[in-house]
Amino acid sequence: MEYTRGRWATKKNALGTWTIYTIHTRIADVDRHFNALLIAAAPAMYEALEAVDDYLSAPYPENMKLKQIAADKLVSALALARRQND
Repeated sequence: MEYTRGRWATKKNALGTWTIYTIHTRIADVDRHFNALLIAAAPAMYEALEAVDDYLSAPYPENMKLKQIAADKLVSALALARRQND
């Protein structure tokens, strides 16, 4: 899948809407802060879902080490989506 890699962030712009951006790219402008947070967390959520897929697809006992990787990525992605401020 192709998407703009790297950490996505949010900031309130002069118009009172929220801009989602990376260090090099403006991705979108949205009206609500929580929508901006959810969109900004999209790359981390995608990586977490890939890690869960790897865990569920792997045979035992290899899947046990992948389980912790998936869990860590899920926790991180949820934290990004839930944060109140940048």
